[in-house]
Amino acid sequence: MDFYISVQFRAFGVKPSLNVIKAPIDVIIFDPLRNRVKQYMKLEEEYGVVSGFLQLSPETRHGRWTIEMNQLGQTKRIYIEVKEYVLPKFNVRVSVPGLNFVQDDFVTVRVTAAYTFGKPVEGYVFLNVTRSFGSDSFYEKYEKINGQVDIKIPMWSLYPAFGTYYRLFVKVNETVTGKEANETTNFQLYKQKFKVVFSQSMPYTFKPGLRYTIIMRIEKSDGSSIDTPTGTVRIIITYDFIIKINKRTTRKTKIFFTKKVTVDKSGVVIQHVLFPPIAENCRIYIFSRGTIVHQGIFPMRRLSRKHTIHVTHEMTPSFRILVYYVRRYGEIVADAVTFSVKDIFRNKVTMKFDKDVVEPGNQVKLEVKADPGSMVNIVAVDKSILLLGNANDITVSNVLTELQRFTYTSMPLLKEWDSIGSVVDSGTNSEAVFSVRY
Repeated sequence: MDFYISVQFRAFGVKPSLNVIKAPIDVIIFDPLRNRVKQYMKLEEEYGVVSGFLQLSPETRHGRWTIEMNQLGQTKRIYIEVKEYVLPKFNVRVSVPGLNFVQDDFVTVRVTAAYTFGKPVEGYVFLNVTRSFGSDSFYEKYEKINGQVDIKIPMWSLYPAFGTYYRLFVKVNETVTGKEANETTNFQLYKQKFKVVFSQSMPYTFKPGLRYTIIMRIEKSDGSSIDTPTGTVRIIITYDFIIKINKRTTRKTKIFFTKKVTVDKSGVVIQHVLFPPIAENCRIYIFSRGTIVHQGIFPMRRLSRKHTIHVTHEMTPSFRILVYYVRRYGEIVADAVTFSVKDIFRNKVTMKFDKDVVEPGNQVKLEVKADPGSMVNIVAVDKSILLLGNANDITVSNVLTELQRFTYTSMPLLKEWDSIGSVVDSGTNSEAVFSVRY
């Protein structure tokens, strides 16, 4: 961040319901030595959103500054970096298009350089290739560039001598001013065209008497979708057991389940292994953010049944369904599953400009739509600012992270192809299922 400018901030607190907390906020700004440089005490606005600024000067200390916010006993800190910096006017992107296999003759590296207003950059490119885990350079090349250039690296210069994981460093030198910008990326060489990936929603334990669902996907080596059906796959489940005869131990493996399944163009394979026994009545509890949001009883007259659950805003960002029944002799059979909710906001906000391109100095209109009575906070910055690094913006991801603090349910990152979108409990017995903190 450069000097002679002001650092602006905006702060507000939210409840688990995502309603803004209307209470005073203290904002304290510390320099890198933890000296209190500025403070705003008891800030309070009608809508609960407060703002302020810190004016930098030529004597401002370099380093990481801290902005600390306190409201109703809760503390949040964000950090900003203050240093001398020449704002870049153009951006460099480097990529390795498509899949690259060790059987190929070349690896194509694409370098793109453009000013923030879209004009291509003319100059020279320096390309340096190293191992992902090392710094020793084993391939370098210079090329001219006018916005974009493809550089071919011979496969023999990479594989097999240096493995399959590489790091690319690219530096672009602008011809007119001599300014430089660089970018780094990693890429991998693949030996096979396809791979098998199991869903993160699959449980780690197999519960006897309960249905187990296998979810997997056949995909390209880089994780992208297959273009056409690949034929069939064979699912084989084995188990190991130990036989001890006359103090001699032998480990054996037997096949528990095997089946050939056809793979369609989605690549996703879902296979159920075992069905549960018939229960009389099942009890259901739904937990979210540490509280029970729904409970009930439903009868079971067959091996399986459908039960409709209406997802409400109180179930965001995730909710856990616990179902159990009691067998004739008092044994409790329980299982649980966790779902994530993608749409976490009640207020739908959209915005758009009336023009895609506008000349400097001309006016452009911004149209914002939201629920009546909403307060809309807007920030506009030069795209060059974004080249300096990540900003402390309030994003959907940040809000979702804060909401997760109100729940103890662990939710792994599920990919888009995982259509079930849920995580089955991995407790080894009913006690473990009930012991999970919600």
